[in-house]
Formats: sequence, structure tokens, C-alpha cells
Amino acid sequence: DGTNENYSFNYGTEGPAAEVIERIRIRQIKNMLATLLISRGVPMLLGGDELRRTKKGNNNSYCQDNEISWYDWRLLRKNQEIYRFAGEMIAFRKEHKVLSREKFYTDRDILWFSPDGGNPDWGYSGRSFGCIILADKEEYICLLFNADFVEKRFVVPPAPGTREWHVTVDTSRETPDDIHEPGKEAVTVKEGYILPERSLAILVLHKE
Repeated sequence: DGTNENYSFNYGTEGPAAEVIERIRIRQIKNMLATLLISRGVPMLLGGDELRRTKKGNNNSYCQDNEISWYDWRLLRKNQEIYRFAGEMIAFRKEHKVLSREKFYTDRDILWFSPDGGNPDWGYSGRSFGCIILADKEEYICLLFNADFVEKRFVVPPAPGTREWHVTVDTSRETPDDIHEPGKEAVTVKEGYILPERSLAILVLHKE
């Protein structure tokens, strides 16, 4: 049952896989969670996404009164890394009110750029870009996306005044360094930032 129009990818193996494939899957889950929670509008998660509840790929489980649709609460312990990341991203969204304003961004509210600092490639081949949300002068947010299969070095626009960019999120890093609570970021960025393949990063400015 369900639809065959799926936009998913198993990275070479269906179901349980080797650790190297599992790490890619986990990174992509974090990428999707982070993208959702920095987006405009009301973020909507399917219950269990924060536990990595896959339902074995079934996309129409309403008629499945069995292990496919049941909640297995053991997943909370097994997938604590995903659960923690989802919770921290929700907290990040709440902390930065600019992400949940009702009005959409205008041209003056957001600056788009390519990894080399130029204009982004909006074509099919463009897999990497960045942007700075300028809607609130007190809390600029820099977002870096690399959906390519190779790492990219991003030329990050300079922070205003004497302030520095602080890396709050980097989905390429292992937990607990993948996301940091406000004020506990260990990495600062002055000019460039190397972002591995299939990952995103979020940089913030501390208030003066």
C-alpha cells in the first residue's frame, strides 16, 4: 500500500547496514531536522521522527496495526543522538525569534552567496551555498549548506564590528560537537570554514 513516488535513498543497502552507511544516514537525518527547524512557517514533525522511527519505509501505515506502526520506545535509548539533536534544534529555534516571524524575508533581510563568496548557482548543478539572515541586527545567523559529494571551503562574510561568528551547528561532527548550547560554542570563524560533504553548519553572533 502507499505510493511509489518516494524521494528516499538508502546509501547502497536496504535496512540495517555497516557503520559507515549508518553514519551517513544519521548525518542526513540531522541535515533534514536542521533544515526544517530553520525554515519559515510552522515546523511539522511526524511523531517518532525524533526517535528515528522508520516504520520500515512504509509511507501509508494507517492500515498496519502491527510492529510497523506501533511505537517502540526502546528507540529513544537506541537513537539518543538523534533525539538530542532534534531537541537542541527546537531550542535553537526558540532562542532565535527571527526564525519564527510571520513575515517572509525580503531582499534586504537575507544575503545569499556561493562557497567562493560570489553569487550562488541556482541551477541543477548547484549543490552548495550559504546565506546570512539579516532581519535582526542583534542576531545575524549564517547558514552554510553543502549537499555536494566533496568538501567545500566557504568564504564567510565578515562579522560586523569586532564580533566573531560562532559555530553552533555542524552536522558533519560527531555528537556532542554537532550542536552546542548558546554561549558554549568552541569554534569561531573569521574568514573561511571547511564544510565536509553532505552537511550543513549554522553560525551565530553573540550579542555585544
